[in-house]
Amino acid sequence: GQAVATSLPVLSLQELIGKPFIFFIEDIPGNISQSSQHFISRVIEETPQLISPVSLAVISSFPITFRWQPFANIHFPFTQKIEIYSIGLGLKVDEMSTISSEMTDYPYSTPLSNGDYYWVLYIVDELGNQSGSREGSFRVQI
Repeated sequence: GQAVATSLPVLSLQELIGKPFIFFIEDIPGNISQSSQHFISRVIEETPQLISPVSLAVISSFPITFRWQPFANIHFPFTQKIEIYSIGLGLKVDEMSTISSEMTDYPYSTPLSNGDYYWVLYIVDELGNQSGSREGSFRVQI
């Protein structure tokens, strides 16, 4: 079965920071495989909230300005990353990383072909931990 937070022997994921844990995977016939030890170094609880474009907003010219809400409760150094995917193909089209933590918008000037896309914004800390937004969809129609 799937592991859910309520099935863990802790009240919060914060309790697992720095403690070793192992994943066990069991297939339908009952064979079990296990991972090596993993550690949680930080739990990023804030989730980026996208402003635009969302809900298949029509983009008819470039640049596209990706916008999101500022972060109020992050008290550690971080950068931001945007990934763009083609909805039809499910392939990553582009990635912009190391966006300053001060930014709440990003002008994207690379032309995209007509079609449907989605973008995701990530908070990335200095250890490589990430927290991603929900997908924001848009339609390029030029």
